[in-house]
Amino acid sequence: MLCIYGQAGNGKSFAVSASLRELAPTLTRRIQFRARLMGLSAGPDGGLS
Repeated sequence: MLCIYGQAGNGKSFAVSASLRELAPTLTRRIQFRARLMGLSAGPDGGLS
């Protein structure tokens, strides 16, 4: 496990992604976090209501 820290805009995410693609392309999984929309919730079928 590794911790990368620093101010916004310094290229932390880019550097980590580029390094992992080069060092371990078959052993890593790309995870993307997205902002949630306020006031919406997922219903039982997975749709937004």
